[in-house]
Formats: sequence, structure tokens, C-alpha cells
Amino acid sequence: MKKLLVPILGLIFIFLACSKETTPPEEPTEPSAPQNLIASEGDLCVTLSWEPSGSEGEENFAGYFIFIANHSITGLSSFSELLPYLGNDTPIDSTSYRIENLIEDSTYFVHIRAATNEGGGYLLSDPTEESSFTARILLPAPEGIGFEAGEEAITVSWQHCPKDTLADFAGYFLYLSTRSFELIDEDSLAILRYNAVPTSDTAATVAELSEGVIYYFAVSSVRNKNGEYRESELSEEVDAAVVRLGDGTIYEYFSGGESGFDFSDGMPLLMTSENANFVDIYLGTVAENDSAGLLCLKSPHLVSDPSPVWNSVISRIKVLGDGAFSDYTETDDYGWNTEEMEVVLAGRTYCVKTPDNHFVKLAVTGTYGLFPERYITFRYSYQPVINYGKF
Repeated sequence: MKKLLVPILGLIFIFLACSKETTPPEEPTEPSAPQNLIASEGDLCVTLSWEPSGSEGEENFAGYFIFIANHSITGLSSFSELLPYLGNDTPIDSTSYRIENLIEDSTYFVHIRAATNEGGGYLLSDPTEESSFTARILLPAPEGIGFEAGEEAITVSWQHCPKDTLADFAGYFLYLSTRSFELIDEDSLAILRYNAVPTSDTAATVAELSEGVIYYFAVSSVRNKNGEYRESELSEEVDAAVVRLGDGTIYEYFSGGESGFDFSDGMPLLMTSENANFVDIYLGTVAENDSAGLLCLKSPHLVSDPSPVWNSVISRIKVLGDGAFSDYTETDDYGWNTEEMEVVLAGRTYCVKTPDNHFVKLAVTGTYGLFPERYITFRYSYQPVINYGKF
């Protein structure tokens, strides 16, 4: 037995060696393709994102190649054919990529392929679906849009576009609507342009507006590219309505003069029960019976007249601030003085919400006289739209 063992083992080794030499090598398997390529266009750039290949995590997985050309190249298959259109020199391991410095008005075709390392070279997957786009210079929309309401007119203002130094920068289009731009189809915007050609100014006054209507405004930045207007997205919209502007003078209640004021008609009134349905505010003092003391703008229901008709005539009042009259263009329905009165100070601006729910901006321009003949002068902006706090 011992004499036969070595030859038999030798044959086994020879057989195994021959078997190993004659087994053909395994063909490499190409990686699975990434999916769902999305191209998000920017300012002469594009950001690509995609879902990962199912081959991620495998030992020889190398990453992703991006291919970009001015024509479709998904029909090419070998790496040598695709090499001239390679967007990245080495595979990337992320599933997003940004391509910059594109040429305006050029159309590009892009796709992504996964790659594995195979014998010093790369084996590519099938491509993603191809995405095409045309490179554009994207203008930023104007910012800081604001308004100043007047009688039958509203002035809209905005900040300069950061790209207004471009050689073909044309200016701005102002858009005007009676409903929110969020409700308007983009294809319908052209008929809402207020100016037929772009304006180089950063403000525009829209005249001949109707009282009691809320208007919506938005602005776009504009280039003139070879006679074609190219616009930014619309700015944030701002809404506003025209107001009634006026001046007034009222006397303190103890004087017996006209201490009440009707903003809707712009006239001072005596604090008599016959006028109870018209008075929006009156000039009294901190005392309950409006005797000597600091002057106050007060809700009509605080008047010392015992007639019950005043009980339901309640106005709200609060201080807006000590800045310029034009500094205050809107307010909300909060922050009212719970005592329904505010001490008068020349140069201070107040807000009144009348008994019939109209907002009024009132700035005291002067205080004059001695008790009980003191009086104040003021300017005001009355908003005819009910429960609308913009003036």
C-alpha cells in the first residue's frame, strides 16, 4: 500500500493542476445603471442628481462618470468613444454633481453611468435616461418690494437687481393684478404688465386706482437679448389699497368744542348723542370725566355723556411709533391699548381701528393752548377697505 500511495496522490495533484489551467476566467459583470437623473438649471450652470446604482457597496465599485455633449451620446457604449464627452476625470462617489461655466443659449445633453474597476480599466453601466437643457443667465428677482398708498394712486418701490451692470440689462417690469399672483397662470402674466417696456427706475406710481379694491404688485428683472425680453422670476408680491388722506383739528372735550372726528367724511364733530354713529375718536384727558390732565385720544364710548347710545361705539387705539408718517405702511389687529386710549404726544403716530372696522393712521402734528381750550392738529390716512390694515 505504501508503494501505491505516492503515485496516486501525484496523479491527483496533476489532475487538479490541469483542471485549474483549463477553467476559463469569469467574464466581468457590468454595474447596474443609476436611475432618475434630475437636471436643475442655474445661472450658466446645472446641478445633476440621481438615484444610486445597485452596485454601490461592491468591492470593485469605482463611482460615477458624468457625460455631457451638445448632442445625444447615449448610443455610444465604449469608454474610448465616450472619453471626449467626459465631465469628470475620475469617478465620483456622490450622487450629485454641478457643472459650471456653460455657454448661454447652448443646448446640452447629459447622462450618468456607474463604473467598476476591472483590470486597470473601467467597466461602465448602461446610461441613465438622458436629460437636455439650454444654458441661461438667470437674473435674480428684485427684492425689498414695498409700497406707499395715496389717494387714487399707489407707489411701488424695490431694490436694484445685483446684475443690473450686465450690458444687455434692460430694467424692470411691474405687474399689477386684483388677485394674488399665486393664483395666476404664468402664461397669463404678460397682459398684467403695467409698463409696456422695462423701466430703469426702482419705483413706479400706479394712478387712477379704485377705492375699496385690494391690488397686488410684483416686479421682475429684465434683459434685452437681441430684441427678446428675458425675465427673472417674479419678486415677492405686495398688496395695497388706496386711502383717503386728510388733516384735522379737534379740541379737548371740556372746551365744549368739536372734540370728535369722523375719518370717513374727514370732519370734526361735537360729542353729542346725535353724532354717536359717526364719531371715530375724540380728544379727552386721562381723567374719566375728561377734566384737567394729560390729553388723550380716546374711544367714543369713554365719553362722560350719560347717553347709552355711546356704549357700543368702541374704537381701538395703539401707538405705531415716533418716526416719520411714511414709515408706517401697515399694521396688524394686535397690540391695542386695553384702556382704549393713548396719551397725546406731538410727533407721535397712532393707529385707530374705528367702530366700523376701518384702520386709520394718525400723526399728531401739534398741541396748542391751555386747559380747557387745548387742541391738537393731526394728519391721517384712512383705509376704506374694512379690516385691512394697510395705509
